Amino acid sequence: MTSLEIEQKKIDKKSILHNLEIIVQAIYPYLTEKGKAEYKNLNRR
Repeated sequence: MTSLEIEQKKIDKKSILHNLEIIVQAIYPYLTEKGKAEYKNLNRR
């Protein structure tokens, strides 16, 4: 494996992590709102 290929792999990992962060930031508020609603529903029963 050349050093260029190694650098490319590092960049790929970084971009995957970055994409995951964006997805989490987009979904997280929805998850917490939904989670709160479900928690309240469970407590009512």
